[in-house]
Amino acid sequence: MVQDRKVFRKKLFSTGSIYLAGEVLDFTCHDVSTKGTQIELEPGKIITTFHDVESAVKDISLVDIFISELQITGPAKVVWVKQVNNKILLGLEFGDVILNAQKLWRQRSSYRKNVSASGCLIIGQIHLDFECRNISADGLVVSIDSEEHICPGMVVEIESEPLALKGIATIIWINRESKQGNKRHAVGLRYLRKM
Repeated sequence: MVQDRKVFRKKLFSTGSIYLAGEVLDFTCHDVSTKGTQIELEPGKIITTFHDVESAVKDISLVDIFISELQITGPAKVVWVKQVNNKILLGLEFGDVILNAQKLWRQRSSYRKNVSASGCLIIGQIHLDFECRNISADGLVVSIDSEEHICPGMVVEIESEPLALKGIATIIWINRESKQGNKRHAVGLRYLRKM
């Protein structure tokens, strides 16, 4: 027997976070079922309007979420986006969510997005071109040709027009591995200030 989906829905007021298009945004959860949830999105620094959300969802429909009260995190599919009374509402369908996930949500891999974009590290008069590998709300991993002018702990300026990113970051780590003749180096950066 097929039942109306509302039978399985439960009203729930909870806060949470969603990783969408390179930004971690806060949300309020209105109801939940075994298959998904409806959320009201809070504007961020980059994603501020309904049209921003609509554009981001067109590019990628999968997002990472964390719902505080339920202590679940994992991927979710954006099923619909609506604007009601100037509020941005999203319908999400759960993927493989994980329970009791407060610590997991804060781990890098649970909310990092793979992107490919160019940019530049600036150290005084020295400019080092980079290719971004992935990005999160806290920092990014880039690939550069030479590690000659950098070291962990160094503070650098970062600029990337494709990412609409400009700011100051500290170098956390440098991966000096070279595989199959590739002598590029991976560099982990943590934001200190975005402009």
